Amino acid sequence: MLFFQPGKVNTLSAARAANFTSCLIVKFVDDTAVVGRIANNDESDYRQETPPSPCTSEGLRWKWSPASGTWAYTSLTTLTWSKNTSCLIRKAHQRLYFLRRLRRAGLGSSVLTSFYRCVVESVLSSCIIVWHGSCSAAEKKALQRVVKAAQRTVGRSLPTTMDIYTSRCRKWASCIMKDPTHTAHRQEAAEH
Repeated sequence: MLFFQPGKVNTLSAARAANFTSCLIVKFVDDTAVVGRIANNDESDYRQETPPSPCTSEGLRWKWSPASGTWAYTSLTTLTWSKNTSCLIRKAHQRLYFLRRLRRAGLGSSVLTSFYRCVVESVLSSCIIVWHGSCSAAEKKALQRVVKAAQRTVGRSLPTTMDIYTSRCRKWASCIMKDPTHTAHRQEAAEH
């Protein structure tokens, strides 16, 4: 599949074989996307295929731990999320190009919405419960501009980044409350 952009051709191809049949890894020229089918709320296959966002907070770096098979932050210094936010916004803008190309190709709004949710919103909401609460008003406004641009392209109302943040926080809190082995669950029970 080819997408044409002035000055270069972006070829989508398999970057490497996925470890699970429910996941597909697609390599863009400047990025890689993992598309995974999540069934029965089991995200384990998808989570094992996806390394964390290359956009990191200042002073934080991702480190792969082969022993546990997970990614972790190292080197905590300052916790400012402006570099992370600007990097995510830049990546989302790059992916909006493909959304506009699909609209020009005549695809319906339901397909465009699905593409937006999988390719653009997934970038904007990467680890959103960690960094969104610390964003400045200007950064939140810049994030919302990306969503509004996508809304104009798709022709439908899309959830704001604040809506995504709120729903993810509620879901996370609900999961903690359902898991009696979680440390935060024990703390909450002790307070009541």
